[in-house]
Amino acid sequence: MTDDSWVQPFLTSLASTGIVSKACAAAVVSRQRVMAHKARSADFAAAFDDAMEQAVDMAEAEAWRRAVRGVTKPVFYKGTPVWQVKHVPVLDPDTLEPTGRFTFDHVLDEHGQPVPYLEHEYSDALLAKILGAHRKAFSTERTEITGSGGGAVQLDNGQRADRVKALLALGEARKREAERLANDHGDIA
Repeated sequence: MTDDSWVQPFLTSLASTGIVSKACAAAVVSRQRVMAHKARSADFAAAFDDAMEQAVDMAEAEAWRRAVRGVTKPVFYKGTPVWQVKHVPVLDPDTLEPTGRFTFDHVLDEHGQPVPYLEHEYSDALLAKILGAHRKAFSTERTEITGSGGGAVQLDNGQRADRVKALLALGEARKREAERLANDHGDIA
């Protein structure tokens, strides 16, 4: 009888990471043993595939969050953090009255440390990938069509005109879809 106590910890880790080597380390089992068990057991193979699907779903949800909700990150300039600053009025040293001039000073947190300047950014690349996967109108995939023997497609003037009309109609349909989505969801740019 074989010891399968590693199976559930492996599947749990695989579902949360999507990385076989990490799941093997978490379950203290060799990759070879996992793959051999997967080849022998249809139930384990199905559970393995389901765990990977859960991990991919989690990754897709994170990609969606980064693309649509964005992330807040500290700003760096030439490798140095940029700190939040505030205007500080310059006081006349004799009267301690404001002079109308200002200087800048760091904004400090409750521990007296400078507060980093943060910016919120979205991932247009992730958004394009997600939309391309779910909405063919946003797909940037290209298809090349060749004629016989891999050469150029031969079209007469009537066929060429029909093709141009079809491409213009496709462009208009894509534009309308983009406008519809922008109106439905607000412009995310």
